[in-house]
Amino acid sequence: MSKTFSYRLHQLLDNDDQDEKLLYDRIKDLLGQYEQDDELHDGTASIGELYRNFIERTGEFDQSQAITCDFEELDEQRVFQKGEFVVIGGRPAMGKSQLMINIAMNMSVRVPVLYISFDQSKLSLTRRMISSLTELDFSRIRQGHLNELQLKLVRGVDKEFVDRKLFINDTSNSSVRSVRDMCRLHIEKDGVQVIFVDYLQLLSAQRYRNHREMEVAYICRTLKQLARENNVLVIAASQLSRSVETRGGDKRPVLSDLRESGAIEQDADKVFFVYRPEYYGFTIDEMGNSNRGMCELIMAKNRSGHPYNFRFKWNDNFTRMMTLADHLDQFRIDHDRLEDLNNLNPF
Repeated sequence: MSKTFSYRLHQLLDNDDQDEKLLYDRIKDLLGQYEQDDELHDGTASIGELYRNFIERTGEFDQSQAITCDFEELDEQRVFQKGEFVVIGGRPAMGKSQLMINIAMNMSVRVPVLYISFDQSKLSLTRRMISSLTELDFSRIRQGHLNELQLKLVRGVDKEFVDRKLFINDTSNSSVRSVRDMCRLHIEKDGVQVIFVDYLQLLSAQRYRNHREMEVAYICRTLKQLARENNVLVIAASQLSRSVETRGGDKRPVLSDLRESGAIEQDADKVFFVYRPEYYGFTIDEMGNSNRGMCELIMAKNRSGHPYNFRFKWNDNFTRMMTLADHLDQFRIDHDRLEDLNNLNPF
């Protein structure tokens, strides 16, 4: 603790004439200034030191910082990097949570992942992950209407869950400071390297509860600091405003469609939008091809390079997304349909 801070604190405490509330506010301001000064000093490094660190890490930086998600096109571009704050936006039911669940499951094979959900329970998320791994209809798993063959498939993926380093938290405490402290605990205790927050608008900050724009700015800044200070990847889902629905054309989202977009757009290192033309009734594209099950991941902001767009295939029957190339490689005929074909008499 610096002598300046101690001196100013003693000055405040020695003044008996102050109102208690005023004294409290002044001490809080002094503590905030002390924390800020300490952070500024700790964040300073000489250019010589920075240069030497760069030389030592040349050639291994991308490999050490990049986190793969088993989506080939995203991994080729090294989209996900430790130390970054990434936002995935979309309208309700567009598929952003589904995409995040898929990415979290894929990443958790290699690195510890924490998935924080304010929107779905741990049980619901587990059901979605079972559906993704087994390719069984999610509604059947949710309702428990499974036959013997389907139960066998569910039991057959037990090793898939044991091998994954995935921690799920469905806390009802939406305070961003509590979430930050919980994340730090998991980073220290479990070695977590990726944190998912679903979703950003459900977080709160008590100090700005009467000013939503400032509240969102504080939330974004806290998540970004969490990523940078602990060298972890933070991925947060975000709702889009209704302006998308009222706009003409193909209704492709843009940065200004983010709810409380100013702080999100400014603080995020990368911003993605999940866009399904079929959601808006566009059943065919400009070339006449079907848009059924098609999903585009639009990178609207990329602070570390050029933005890219990625195309996926998805299916409402099971919560799984895959790139188009993977979809074509994994094409197969359903077991029930194959049995029907085998029973046909070709003559």
